[in-house]
Amino acid sequence: KAKKLVPKENYYSIRVVLYKKEETAVNYIKKHKLEECFVYPFKQFFGVYCGLYLDKKDAQQDLNKFKKKLKVKDILPTKISI
Repeated sequence: KAKKLVPKENYYSIRVVLYKKEETAVNYIKKHKLEECFVYPFKQFFGVYCGLYLDKKDAQQDLNKFKKKLKVKDILPTKISI
């Protein structure tokens, strides 16, 4: 039976950190109580991404919120396909 292909949607999300293991990324989310965040693959890593936005400007607006909450400076809005 053939699988139905579902077209992917493009969104922006705020990539907070990358890990080599998915389990480590999941633990980061739990440790920091990031209910709005999720794990998504990036190359050979697993990224912790927060929020889904249709527009890059919307993601930029929430960027400072996550920088302050997590005390991480080098986070950035990234385009992802889900």
